[in-house]
Amino acid sequence: MKQIKIACVGDSITYGFLLFPRKKNAYPTILGQRLGKKFLVRNFGVNGTTIAANGNQPYTLQNAYKESLEFQADIAILMFATNDTRKMNRNTTEFKSDYSKLIASYQAIGTYVIIMSSPKIYCPRKRKTPYYGMDEQLLQTYRELSKEIALERALPFIDLYAISQDYPTSFKKDGVHPDKIFANIMAIEVSKVVLKCRKEMVLEEPNSSPIIP
Repeated sequence: MKQIKIACVGDSITYGFLLFPRKKNAYPTILGQRLGKKFLVRNFGVNGTTIAANGNQPYTLQNAYKESLEFQADIAILMFATNDTRKMNRNTTEFKSDYSKLIASYQAIGTYVIIMSSPKIYCPRKRKTPYYGMDEQLLQTYRELSKEIALERALPFIDLYAISQDYPTSFKKDGVHPDKIFANIMAIEVSKVVLKCRKEMVLEEPNSSPIIP
């Protein structure tokens, strides 16, 4: 039986920025370990990327985006919005439209999409505002818009924002990027949804009848 391919798509939080060693501690790596040999998990996260097509670094213009499509994943975990809160990227009007287009590009190749909200943005001690010019209130808006997209498209939604509110100390480095403890929490939450989706999905192998893994 073929491996079930999972693409973890997102920004620096998916990539594993500030985790050392990154490849070992980024949530996609931990997810792969938790799911086991029946799954093939790849990390397609890119630092600084946005949903906004007119942002300073749109995900759809990155090589990783093209590679994630070529990977032809059975399941894609999408997590964005943190960088969309930065002043040069803010566009609440087009957020749903741009996000929907990204989702549709994966669905067009038969990939099952799961949406995950970004974790809460914390303001580190001795600072009046978050690092990188990010906006916590705007992130809450994007969280709600992401929820709406998931509901409208009947997609699973992982509310990582809500979960992260119980782990403020995991964000003490810069208030944005989680430590390995929370990366493990992310992997646990994603694995729960992936395994549930696995039972509901019908996966097809080339030149064969549909199989239910």
